[in-house]
Amino acid sequence: MAAQAYVSVTTVLREYASDGSLHGVRYLDPKRCSAAARLCWLVSVAACAATAGLLVSATWRRYGDSPTVTQVADTDYPLHLVPFPAVTVCPPTSAFKGAGEELLARHLGVSEVNSTLGRQLSAIMSAICLIQYPYYHRIQDALDEAGTAVHLFEDLNITSLMLQALPPVDEVFEKCYWQGHRFNCSSLFFLQRTEIGFCYAFNSLTSENRRHW
Repeated sequence: MAAQAYVSVTTVLREYASDGSLHGVRYLDPKRCSAAARLCWLVSVAACAATAGLLVSATWRRYGDSPTVTQVADTDYPLHLVPFPAVTVCPPTSAFKGAGEELLARHLGVSEVNSTLGRQLSAIMSAICLIQYPYYHRIQDALDEAGTAVHLFEDLNITSLMLQALPPVDEVFEKCYWQGHRFNCSSLFFLQRTEIGFCYAFNSLTSENRRHW
């Protein structure tokens, strides 16, 4: 009975070694590998295990000689001493289209805009409002709608146009409070260049006038 159980276990081990996906187990199957191959595999595994043991032992000794202990110095650190982060708020639209179209017409020296030119100027302003790094492909439909009028603005300073048509800070913010006191919003928020155009930033070191709190 015992001999039969021993044979059954051996058979199971051989089948597992033959069909198992665990790396290295196939070297246990006498039918697949010779005794020399199994001996080489056993020596290699033993050498790797010994090397790993030496590395773990060295690391443990190094930790025992100079352990690292992390301790919180003060759990009651005042909140007002924590630096306030920079906050950037972008207007719902990067430019007023109506004001922008008037500036474009002024750039052309046109006092009266007909319906065709009006649609072209509107399409150009739509393209300008859609400018966003690095997704410049979004403006292609608006540029196609503008047609040949695009070439009339090859010398246009888009930065100057955006600054003139940008919603002012007082229209973006109704009231501004800081540390319980009310301030003029224009004294707290300054122009900030972003991937989608000009926005208004508070406490930013990279704002246009380089002021910060």
